[in-house]
Amino acid sequence: MPRADSIARLVGLAVWIVWLRTIRDVPFLVFGPAAGYLKAGPVWHQLYWPVVALAFVGMIQAGTNLVRPDWTWLRSAEPIVIGLGALALWGYLVKAGQWIVADPERVSPHTLDIINQSIFYSLLVAVVIAAVQLFRSVYRMMRGTPNRTRIHIA
Repeated sequence: MPRADSIARLVGLAVWIVWLRTIRDVPFLVFGPAAGYLKAGPVWHQLYWPVVALAFVGMIQAGTNLVRPDWTWLRSAEPIVIGLGALALWGYLVKAGQWIVADPERVSPHTLDIINQSIFYSLLVAVVIAAVQLFRSVYRMMRGTPNRTRIHIA
């Protein structure tokens, strides 16, 4: 894996962690003007540290690529660890039931139900995608095929 890819991954994940922390304190960045009457449900605050932990796993793998690029086994194992963690987080989110809460005087219960239903179906799609990615990573590791995460532009 090129060193530039590892450096980009380290920087990208660090920026993402800072962004996650920022949106906890500044919900306007997610909800825009609706932040006055829409708020993230409690489940999002519960998952902050597990999500940050998964990001750190990715950062450790990228840092290891810089120091020990010959440790190819780690590049094969990391997507499985991340995949299992992501699948667990998505599953936990699906079960939450209420992802957005609102000021009842400004948002009708029906509108809030539509918002939360939309999030539910989006999360179901995310669970399916995470499961497929995990299956592919396990299959590649068992076959000994390198895990190529780079995007090739022709």
